[in-house]
Amino acid sequence: MKHAYLIIAHNNFYILEKLIKLIDDKRNDIYIHIDKKIRNFDFDYYKSIVRDSNLIFVDRIKVNWGGFSQIKSELILFKEASKNEYEYYHLISGVDLPIKTQEYIHNFFGNCNMDFLTNIKSEYIPNEVYQRVSKFYLFQDSNIPFLKSIDKKLIKIQDILKINRWDDNIKLQYGSNWASLTHESVKYIIENEKFIYKKFKYTLGADEVYKQTLLLNNEKYKKKLYLYEYNNYHISYNMRHIDWHRGNPYIFLSEDYEELMSNKALFARKFDCNKDRNIIDKIYKKLMGGIAC
Repeated sequence: MKHAYLIIAHNNFYILEKLIKLIDDKRNDIYIHIDKKIRNFDFDYYKSIVRDSNLIFVDRIKVNWGGFSQIKSELILFKEASKNEYEYYHLISGVDLPIKTQEYIHNFFGNCNMDFLTNIKSEYIPNEVYQRVSKFYLFQDSNIPFLKSIDKKLIKIQDILKINRWDDNIKLQYGSNWASLTHESVKYIIENEKFIYKKFKYTLGADEVYKQTLLLNNEKYKKKLYLYEYNNYHISYNMRHIDWHRGNPYIFLSEDYEELMSNKALFARKFDCNKDRNIIDKIYKKLMGGIAC
């Protein structure tokens, strides 16, 4: 069975081109969501650079950071890709890169049937995450400052009225939204679209909550969560190297090359061609077997 790469992109299209070429493989299909706010995107060019994979551009919506539109863009990708049954669905950003070859990645996931999804233990979830889903953020998908200020005032009113829209019988879960999921788990997410809309529409930053909460409140899918041992603890991990200590997240630079290539992760996030193009080219050249950019 093949893998599906689900890419959400809105800028740094130089990185997107390198990413597409690195995952272009007969064992992969590529699905891409381009933010509808982007004008004059050359769809034909990006289709022309693919040789072995099928590349599909999905229906576009405007995506805003922290808004429910982030979840909607993920669901669009999941639904479109799941029309064809894949062994794994890798949800990644257009500013991410693999740091292992496709041969390595496919061998790693072979006959695994686990979900690779980072989940923070409940006792360590910040209170502000609970605040995001327990109140109504009516203008969370707006970039208009005036509406954002109204939202802040409405939250204060909801605090005074002690409004809590979260069902405490559902255990809140939280972690990175980027994940590698099996077909069974993706299908379960799609089947629960009504629940996702009911619980997470008009919330803030719930792309980091909805998959974990949905899957890990079900014992069947909870058992499928990949765990690895670290300092005598078992930790869930999405196999993505993301540095939250040096940034929000940190943007990898040329001096981080050895750190990246020796890491156990399969993918790294994030890169910025405007800050350091050399690190992108260096990883690309290494994984392409020394082929020049």
